[in-house]
Amino acid sequence: MTIGGIWQRYWFRPAPLFNLALCRVVCVGVQLAGLFEDRGIFVEHSRLPDSLYDPVILLRLILWPFGEALQTRPSYGAIAAIYWITLAAGGFALLGALTRTSLVLFAFGNLFLTAFKWSFNDFHHSDAIMVIFVGLLAMSPAGATLSLDDLSARLRQATLQKRLDPSNVLNATSQFARFPLLLTQHLFSVIYLNAGVSKLWVAGLDWANGDTLQYYLWRDGLSRGSELGVWLGQQHALAVLSSWITLVFECTFFLVLLWPRLLVLYVPLGFSLHLGMCLTSLACFVPYFALYSVFVPWASFAKRAADGFKRERLRIFFDGACVLCIRSMTFVGYWDWFSRLDYVDMTNSAGRGAETAGETADSAPPEMVVIRPDGERREGFFAWREILSQLPILWPLLVFLWIPGMSQIGPKVYRRIAQSRRRWGNCHDGLCSTGWR
Repeated sequence: MTIGGIWQRYWFRPAPLFNLALCRVVCVGVQLAGLFEDRGIFVEHSRLPDSLYDPVILLRLILWPFGEALQTRPSYGAIAAIYWITLAAGGFALLGALTRTSLVLFAFGNLFLTAFKWSFNDFHHSDAIMVIFVGLLAMSPAGATLSLDDLSARLRQATLQKRLDPSNVLNATSQFARFPLLLTQHLFSVIYLNAGVSKLWVAGLDWANGDTLQYYLWRDGLSRGSELGVWLGQQHALAVLSSWITLVFECTFFLVLLWPRLLVLYVPLGFSLHLGMCLTSLACFVPYFALYSVFVPWASFAKRAADGFKRERLRIFFDGACVLCIRSMTFVGYWDWFSRLDYVDMTNSAGRGAETAGETADSAPPEMVVIRPDGERREGFFAWREILSQLPILWPLLVFLWIPGMSQIGPKVYRRIAQSRRRWGNCHDGLCSTGWR
């Protein structure tokens, strides 16, 4: 195999879009929360004296097209406008609405705001890797699935074809889905290796004698009011053990790139180390917690979970001649990541011949029906409640359906909505037929 072929296979081998999309949701969500929390910091920096403002090269490059603006600090109005535009773009990117455009705006806004903070000597290296990753998302098909863009496209296709296509989002792949995640994994390795080598370069193995860590635990614990940090600062044996674990972890983290199976050891360990740093007030790199998602094979985990549910699936009987029913099942199927649902089209011969819970096609009611794995049947509003119970991502809606009194109100609302279905394909008598009459 040629060098070009090896490069292509390593960086651009087809990978699940689900992994990339889920990392988009996690990282954009965490970055949005961080931006919202940092609003006061931007206000504070915009009011600091000009003598404290020393624009970093990155900010100079951004402002270069504006000429004299290089010498002038951005006004509070400009910072506020960029901040709110970035926040709005992040909201769209999180939901996957106009994903490519919103991610580009979100990436640029994060780059500008981070460079502005750094221009006041407010450096946090965890900000850098998040800015880079968001930029990589903007250049990738991060909105190809788990997005409003993708969902609306599937609903339009189902409407035009008038056919349910229960395609699993876990199976979608792209040759460009791997690169952003893999490059971020490499960045983590470089960051950790640099941290470990720096410790050895400055202090050698003496860095792990426990005294250094105890000093930082005492200093930061006292200044930031962390009782846990102060207590740990008094435990020399624990300080020695933690120092050695940290040093070995940082210097060997790159091995996960050579042997990915080591991730089951290094990812939980790294997550725990950063959590410990937060709890003891040493340092809290919140972006790292989100960015660790790039190491997790989410699609593989979901598929393994789906295999365990093969015998526990919920059967949904729907009218394949009703466009609204098809759209509803398309929407439900989009969130069925663990394959908990089976769909039975009552307009075909197999569906018409189905017998469930001891009742035949002639005796079942004309409402949507689901059959639980234990054979129990749910109809109408209660069928929808059963469906949502199988889809963890939609559980917030399920909470609403279990509000006291909904068991009486829900069926009435269901029938009222059903009355508007007549214009959607084969829907008669105010209800969408399931083929059971």
